[in-house]
Amino acid sequence: MNDLQRDSACPICASDALEALHRQEFLLPGDLRTHYTVVACERCGFTFARDLPTPEEYERYYRTNLKYTYEGSRDAAQSLFAMHAPSFAMVDAWLREHPPGKESRILDIGCSTGELLALFQHGGYRHLEGVDPTPECADIARRLYDLDVRTGVLSEIEGEPYDVVLLANVFEHIPNLRDAAHRVAALVKDGGVLFVQTPDAGHFGHELREPFLELSIEHINYFTATSLANLLGRERLFLVAVQHDVTSYKGAKYPVVTALWKKDANAPLPELQRSDTSRVRGYIDESKARLAELASKIDALVASGEPVIVWGVGSLTARLLATTNLGNANLVGFVDSNSGHHGKQLAGREIAAPSSLADKRVTVFVSSFVYGEEIRRTLENDMRYAGTVVTI
Repeated sequence: MNDLQRDSACPICASDALEALHRQEFLLPGDLRTHYTVVACERCGFTFARDLPTPEEYERYYRTNLKYTYEGSRDAAQSLFAMHAPSFAMVDAWLREHPPGKESRILDIGCSTGELLALFQHGGYRHLEGVDPTPECADIARRLYDLDVRTGVLSEIEGEPYDVVLLANVFEHIPNLRDAAHRVAALVKDGGVLFVQTPDAGHFGHELREPFLELSIEHINYFTATSLANLLGRERLFLVAVQHDVTSYKGAKYPVVTALWKKDANAPLPELQRSDTSRVRGYIDESKARLAELASKIDALVASGEPVIVWGVGSLTARLLATTNLGNANLVGFVDSNSGHHGKQLAGREIAAPSSLADKRVTVFVSSFVYGEEIRRTLENDMRYAGTVVTI
C-alpha cells in the first residue's frame, strides 16, 4: 500500500486542527511497509487515522483478503452467533414494536460469512440481503445459510431504501467516512432504522493483553457514542437505543458501542457535541508500556540465536516486525492458516501453510493473543509438534 497524505481534515466536523497522538507502523505480507498517524480533532474530539492508503487500495485489500472467512479457525460459526446475538436482540425488539415488523427489508453491509443475517433468518425474517467485498465470504454465507449475499462494496449498492440497515463492526474500517455515512443514510428509508456496532473508543483497553489491538491495520476510525451521534446526526439519523457492551470472540473481549438510529428526514440538524479523547490517550500510553514488555521477550529470543518460525502474519506480527527486534531474530519462515498469504514474502521469508511444520523441530513463536491457545493446542494435540512452542 502506498503511503499518501490523505484525510487532512476531520471527517465529521471538517476542522483541520488535528493533534497527532501516535504513529502506527506495519510491515505487511508482501514486504509492504506502511503506517498511519492517529489524530484527534481539536474541535469535536473525534479520533481517527490519517496518512492512509487510497480508498481503492482498501477496497482491493478487502476483496482479496481471506481473513474474514475465518479459515482454519475452530468453531468460528458458533462463536460468531454468540457474538452477534445481542445485536439481533436489539434490532428484533425494535421491529416487534414498529411496522413492518417481520416483513421488514433488511440489508447487512459488510456481512462477512452471514451469521448476523442468519439470526434474523432463524427469527422469522424473510426479506434479507447481504453485501460483502470478499467473494469467499459471500460464498460461505450462501452455502451455509442459503442467504442472498452478493459481492460488493458500499459505493456499489443501489436500489430502493431499506427498513433496516445493519453495520456490525464496519464503520471503523471505512475511509472517506463522510461520504460513506451519506451513502449509508441514503439506504435507510425515512422512518427506518440503522443499526451500528463499532469498537468503543471511550472504553479502549478494557482487557489489555495485546498492545495497540484497537489500532489494527484495518481499524482507522475510533468512535465514541458522541462521535457516532455527531457523524450520523448530519444525515438526520437520531439515536433511539444505545448500549456499551463488552463482546467476546474466542475468549478475547472487546468494548463496543451498540446503537440503533432512526431516520427523520425532516428533523433539524443537531448541534455538534465534543467527544472525550482521554481514554484513547490513556490506551496509547498503556499499549506503549505493554509493547515494551513484549519487546523484552522478543529481545531474549533474538539473543538466543535459535531458529524461529513465526505462526501468524496479522496485525500483531506486522506491528512487531516494524516496531521491535523481531525481524532481527533468526527467522527461518512464517506460517499462517490464511491461504491468501501462502507463497508471499514477509521480512524476506516465505509464508507457508501450518502443514509445512510437519517435519520441523525449530521454535515456533505464536504471534497471536486471540488464537494463541488454539494454535498451541493444534501444534501439541493435532500435529504432535516436537519443537518448542512460545506463546505470548
